Amino acid sequence: MLRRSHSLSAPALSVDGNAATPLRLLTLMLKLVHHVSGSPAGVGCGPRGGGVRAPRRYVMLAYDVPAEWLSQACALTPGIESPTVSPLQREGWLAVQAMVLRSEVHRIMDELYELGARAIMVTDIHACRL
Repeated sequence: MLRRSHSLSAPALSVDGNAATPLRLLTLMLKLVHHVSGSPAGVGCGPRGGGVRAPRRYVMLAYDVPAEWLSQACALTPGIESPTVSPLQREGWLAVQAMVLRSEVHRIMDELYELGARAIMVTDIHACRL
């Protein structure tokens, strides 16, 4: 149990009679989160748990591709639901964005480049809901 001391000689906070160091307080808070949520802290506290796990597996891949190669490019980068496709100012070119598995991103980038895609960029995802 966490207690507050009113004595100047005793630690300001104590946990079960022991001085409440920052590490001990953190451990206590993590145990409380685990008890309340039923899952280890940081690994799925309700619907937000996926907001931590998914970014570790996926990255956002963005690239420009000639319109004539769009279907082949989208076959390489189908995304979660579907890729985002936007027209570019340059006639006949489209911008595409899709989430891809981090473990496959370099292979996909190589294949997109061979297909004719340019300005291929990879961005880390810090949080998302899938």
